[in-house]
Amino acid sequence: MAAAKRDVPAEIVQSIIEQIEQGLANPTDYVVPWHRRTSEGGPMNAITGDRYKGINTLVLSLSALPFETNRWATFKQWKAAGASVKKGSKGAKICFYSSVEREVAADGNAEPETKHVRFLKTYTVFNADQVEGWEDPAASEELVLPCEGKRIEAADAFVRASGAKIRHEGGRAFYSLGTDAITMPDPDRFRAVADASATQTYYATLLHELTHWTGAPKRLDRLTHCRFGDPEYAFEELVAELGSVFLCRHLHIASAPRADHARYLASWLKCLKAHPRALFKAAALAQQAVDYLEDKAAIVDQPLAA
Repeated sequence: MAAAKRDVPAEIVQSIIEQIEQGLANPTDYVVPWHRRTSEGGPMNAITGDRYKGINTLVLSLSALPFETNRWATFKQWKAAGASVKKGSKGAKICFYSSVEREVAADGNAEPETKHVRFLKTYTVFNADQVEGWEDPAASEELVLPCEGKRIEAADAFVRASGAKIRHEGGRAFYSLGTDAITMPDPDRFRAVADASATQTYYATLLHELTHWTGAPKRLDRLTHCRFGDPEYAFEELVAELGSVFLCRHLHIASAPRADHARYLASWLKCLKAHPRALFKAAALAQQAVDYLEDKAAIVDQPLAA
């Protein structure tokens, strides 16, 4: 009898569910790890320097809880770098989509068609704290967190590069599809929360709304049928939340947790248990929004032609 095919996305989401449940079992000051470890800009491959993206950001942020670093690599990568994984170390499972060309039979007498077939590849990575014989070249770098009320120049420049219209007025933060504008309270109306200063909560909120902005029909077209109260609206909120987390990682800003953090995580758990693949889809769409905004910023940063 053939072995049952593994559902890797479901396994990964289940591991996230279990780790969140463990944290909420002792909820005092519990904040999910992707709201932390900003000094390194999020999970990174220790050997190549590449940032992990999408669902792998969440997986590795959770897996990094026992460690002092958020740098990772496969067993082979560590070995090639002259380091060795400590005996008994348990790795974290990450995944990437890849594709291969295959000939697919066509209807009738037509010639077979060549199509790209996508499949999920999984890897096991180990944290730098789990290896011997490797020294982090960035270990001596000192992180300077922004103080209360201080603007973050890199984040302001990144947001300006998007071209989004932003108004500072009132007491609510939201993106309006009708006016194609983001409305934000003034920065001095924001307050510090656990693990984030008032400055950081302002930018985390702004980047949440900027992720919504990318979903307009003339951009990435996620919001065409999105109405308040609909399931699509709730899903878009998850996309925007993850987009804010990923952008905060990119800009080295703490992605501030919500005031109702425990209740919000409980709603996540309910959604994830009912629809395990929803997190994968939301993370992919959030990464698409981040890539769109990073491309905008890269165009602005290009020097003018001579």
